[in-house]
Amino acid sequence: MRFESVTAYAFGPFHGKSLSFAPRMNIVFGPNEAGKSSWHAALYAGLCGVRRGRGRPRPEDSEFARRHRPWDLDRWEVGAVISLQNGRRIELRHDLDGRVDCSARDADIAGRDYSGEIISDGAPDGSLWLGLDRRSFLSTACVRQSDVLGLLDPERAPSLQEQLQAAVATAGTDETAAAALARLNDFHSAQVGLDRVNSSRPLRASRDRESRANEALRVARSKHDEYLARVATVEQLEAQHEQRNEGAAALEAAAAESAARRATERLARARVLAAAFPGDAPTAPQRDEMLAQRVTEALHDWETRQPIPDWSGPTIEELEQRATELRDDSTGVVPARPLPVPRRRGWIVAGAVVGLAGVLALALGALIPGLVALAVGAGLGLWALTRSGANDLAATSPPPSAVIDAQRAEAAARIETANMQDRHIREAREAGERALARLHDAAAAVGAVGDGPAQLLSALTAWQTVRGERLAEHDQTMRQWGELQSLLEGGSLESLEGDSQRLAVLAERLVAAVEPARLVAARPALPDDRAARDAATTSLRDWESARGELREFAATLPDVAAAEEELAAARGERGRVDALDATLATTIRFLKDAEERVHRDVAPLLRNAVLEWLPRITNGRYTDCRVDPETLTVEVSGNGGVWRRAALLSHGTAEQLYLLLRVAMTRHLTRAVEPCPLILDDVIAACDRDRRIAVLDALHELSATTQVILFSQEREVLDWAQQHLLHDESDRLIELDGTNVQA
Repeated sequence: MRFESVTAYAFGPFHGKSLSFAPRMNIVFGPNEAGKSSWHAALYAGLCGVRRGRGRPRPEDSEFARRHRPWDLDRWEVGAVISLQNGRRIELRHDLDGRVDCSARDADIAGRDYSGEIISDGAPDGSLWLGLDRRSFLSTACVRQSDVLGLLDPERAPSLQEQLQAAVATAGTDETAAAALARLNDFHSAQVGLDRVNSSRPLRASRDRESRANEALRVARSKHDEYLARVATVEQLEAQHEQRNEGAAALEAAAAESAARRATERLARARVLAAAFPGDAPTAPQRDEMLAQRVTEALHDWETRQPIPDWSGPTIEELEQRATELRDDSTGVVPARPLPVPRRRGWIVAGAVVGLAGVLALALGALIPGLVALAVGAGLGLWALTRSGANDLAATSPPPSAVIDAQRAEAAARIETANMQDRHIREAREAGERALARLHDAAAAVGAVGDGPAQLLSALTAWQTVRGERLAEHDQTMRQWGELQSLLEGGSLESLEGDSQRLAVLAERLVAAVEPARLVAARPALPDDRAARDAATTSLRDWESARGELREFAATLPDVAAAEEELAAARGERGRVDALDATLATTIRFLKDAEERVHRDVAPLLRNAVLEWLPRITNGRYTDCRVDPETLTVEVSGNGGVWRRAALLSHGTAEQLYLLLRVAMTRHLTRAVEPCPLILDDVIAACDRDRRIAVLDALHELSATTQVILFSQEREVLDWAQQHLLHDESDRLIELDGTNVQA
C-alpha cells in the first residue's frame, strides 16, 4: 500500500488543500506552525477514518477531535488516494463529523465501492487491507510527534501482542496452543482478572463488591440508628418549640395589648392637646429682653445702694471751735463742759457699732468704707473717754503741756473724721438719688405708676411677675405643642386614630388566640419579653434546622433490606468468580508451555528485523538485541556483552530502538502481499547529527519496499533531502511555508 495524495476538505486549519506523495521516500519539511502535525493526522484519518460505535466516545477519539476539528467550519472531512499491490487505486473519503457519508471507491473505475471490505466499528478503515486496524496502525506505522515510545503504553500492548501471535500463527507455528492460550488469557482477563488494587476485572470487582456490600450494610444499619436518634431529637425540639412558641405568643399578645392601650392613651392625649390648638402652632409673645434687663438692673441698683450713715456727734463747726479755743489759750486750761455719764456711754457704744460696721465692710470687700468706719469708731470712743478724764482732771488741777498737745491732736482727728463722715453721707445720698432716678426711668418704660420708692418697687416687681407668668405660660404652651407633634409623628390625628384602631384589632386577635392563663402570666413579664422572644426564635431555628437536616438525611438513608440482599448477591458472585478463576488457572497452567513456544517463535523474527539496522543507526555501539513479545521490552548489548533495557538508555537512543521495533512489527503484523507505509512525525528530533543521518539513510533504503513519509522541521533533514531526494522521481521533498495555515 502507498499513499498517492491526501486532501483536507475541512481538517484542522486547512480548507480544500492537498498533498501528493512519491511512492518511496517523502520528506515534508516546514517550520513550526506550518501544519506538519495536522497533515500527519490527516494521513491517518484519511486512511482509517474514525469509529462509529455506540456509547460515549473513547478519550483518544475525543482528544483527536478536539485537536483537529476545523476552527471556523461546521463540517469536518478528509480524504486520501491509495494504491494497493493488486493495482487498485482507492479513493477514501471520511465525514468525520457526521460519520455517515464515508466511502472507499475505485479511483479509476466508476461505480465500484469497496467500503464493505473494510468496515470496522461502523465506518470504513483502510488499515484492514494491511491486516491491521485503527489502533494497531496508529501504534506501529503512524508515529506521532514525541510518541515513538508509545509501544510501551499498557493500553496498546495487548492489542499488539494479539496481532503478533496472529502473525506467527499464520507463519505455521503452534497455532492451536497459541490461539487457545490467547483466548484463555483474554477470557480470564475479561471474566476473572487479577486480585489487584484498582483492577476493574470480575475477580477483584467481586471481592470489592462483597467488601462494599459489607460496609454498605454496616453503614445502613448505623445510618438507620442515627436516623432514629435524629427523629427523637426533632420530636424533642418540636415539643420545646411548641412550649416556647406558646409563651412567645402569649408575650406577643400581651405586648400587642399593651401597645394598643398605649396607643389609646396616646390618642386621648393627642385629642386633648389638639383641642387646645385649633389652628397652627402658637405664636411666641414679645419677650422684651432689653426692657426686662433694664428693670432688673434698676431694681438691683436700688436694692444694693449704700445706706446713709447716721451722724449724731458734734458738728464740724463745734469741733473747729474747740480746736480754736485750744490754740488761743496759752495755759491750755480750758474749762471743760461737763459730759454726763449716760451720754458718755452712748458715745462709746456708738463708736463700737461704727467700728463693727467697718469690720463687716472689710469682710465684704469694701476696703475704703471699712477703714473709714473703723477710724470713726475709734475716734468716737477715744473722744468719749478723753472728755470724761479731762473733766475730772480739770476739777483737780491744771493740765500739763502734754495733755494740751493730746487734746489738740484729738481735736484735729475728730475734725478729720467728721469730714470723712460728711463725704460718705453726701456720696450715699447721691447714689440713692441715682438709683431712685433709674427706678423712675424703668417704671416709665414699662408703664408703671408710683410716687415713692416703695410704690415704684412694687410696680416694677409686679411687672416682672406678670412677664414671667406670661413667658412661663407660653413655654408651657410650646411644650404642649411639641408633645402633640411628637404624638402625631408627622401625621394627622386621623392617622393616629387609624393606628390605634389597627393595634386594637391586632391585640384583640392575638389575645383571642392565647389561653387566658398564659396571657395573665405573660403580662407581668412584658419588661423581659425580649429574652423569651429570643428563646422562642432560637428554639424555632433549632427545630427547623434539625427537621431540615432530618429530611436531607432521610433522602440519603440507605435501605437495610436492600443492603442485606446486595451482600448475599455479592457473596454469590464472588463464589462464582472464585470457582471460574480456579478452573481457568488450571487450564492456563497446562497451556503456558505452549504460549512460551509462541513467544520463542515471535522473538527471533522481531530480533532479526531490528538487528538489520541496529548497528548502523547506533554507529556500532550496540550490535545485538532481544525482544520480549509479551511486554514489547527491548534489550540491547554492545561489545562488552552487558544487556541494557532500551527504555533506560538516553531518550534519543530509546526512540531509535523503538522506531526499529515499529518497522519490524509492520513487517510481521501486516499481510505479506501488502507493504505497510510508515508515517513519521519528527521522530529523529532527539538524535545527534551522525545518528540522524544514519536513520535517514536507513529509512531511505527501507523505502525501496515500504513507502516512508517523514515530517520534520530540522534543517539537517532538509539539507539531506536536497542532497538525496531531488535526483529520483520516486522520492519527493515537500516544503511547507505555513502560508496556507489559517491563523
